[in-house]
Amino acid sequence: MKETNVMCPVCGAKFQIPESEQTVSNATVIGKNSGLGNVFLRLEDDRKQQLERRGIDTSKYFSISSPKGDDILMRWDDNGNPVAVDENDPVIAAIRKAGNVPNRRLFRRWVMAQMFRGLSFDWGHRWGKGFTAWMKTKGYHYTWKQTIEELRVQSVLARNDEENFRMRNRWFNRDVAISMCNNYIEQLRAYVDARPTHKCKGVPYKKIGSRNIFVSDIQSKVFWPLHKALRKVVGAPTPLELYIAMRDFYHTIPLKNAHFKQSYAWQDAFKGSGAYFTMRNLIMFHGANYVGCHGYDESLRKLDEYARHCQGYEMLGALKEMIRQNGIDIKAKMAEWRK
Repeated sequence: MKETNVMCPVCGAKFQIPESEQTVSNATVIGKNSGLGNVFLRLEDDRKQQLERRGIDTSKYFSISSPKGDDILMRWDDNGNPVAVDENDPVIAAIRKAGNVPNRRLFRRWVMAQMFRGLSFDWGHRWGKGFTAWMKTKGYHYTWKQTIEELRVQSVLARNDEENFRMRNRWFNRDVAISMCNNYIEQLRAYVDARPTHKCKGVPYKKIGSRNIFVSDIQSKVFWPLHKALRKVVGAPTPLELYIAMRDFYHTIPLKNAHFKQSYAWQDAFKGSGAYFTMRNLIMFHGANYVGCHGYDESLRKLDEYARHCQGYEMLGALKEMIRQNGIDIKAKMAEWRK
């Protein structure tokens, strides 16, 4: 008797079913012993259209079982002939090279979980509540680590995925990097000015971090290297050189763990990026509509139009309104993800 397998018609994945057939409530639940062989679920037309909108060509790929029972991924070539998907396939090559399948249509789905945590944050009198309060709990050092890693990823996307690069560079870009550098220099200068002055053999000096620096040397030893590094950030002509310049500026700063205030430019970019990608995910994978829109295509189009000319805090406001309009319970969603 053939073993029964219930399979996806697109990727050939097997669904889990019981070992034995059984009858419940006047219905028969098939099991592996039902003798039906491979059963492929039928894709409804609307689901097929959704898959194709997300870039999955359901007409080219299918799965078959070999005489030994192994599943083989197949596709139709340009001449209409069925061929096995081998290791030279671009997708397989990408997996070998990067360890994952690059798919810009997933739109950083983990960002939505992070945004929901921030929106539901409430830590009483110590930190307050709401997204801005949650964002501040991450500290100042986090803003540099996050931005440098974001610019590193963008330097790769600029070569391999221009569309995704544009969406991410809209929020974290050279202007934000320059603002963060200038903000650090301003806060460092205020910190240095406020430090007490000591004397060594009558010569005044200040303790900056772990270093004792003569007052007469502060400008040349502390601030000139920072301004030199900043000029490289300002003049970076490519995403890769911007990433390198920003990384080098961070290596130059004397106080990496200072309790400085987060740059407003970083806060606004963080809000805008998080809200934008969260709204894309709500539209693409959760059936939500953008504010005042009806349907998938209109919602994505309006979201991109709005994102082109608004500030990050305005995107966060739009996300809150979208959650309210679509009746999304973010705490219930988070509880569902934790199961």
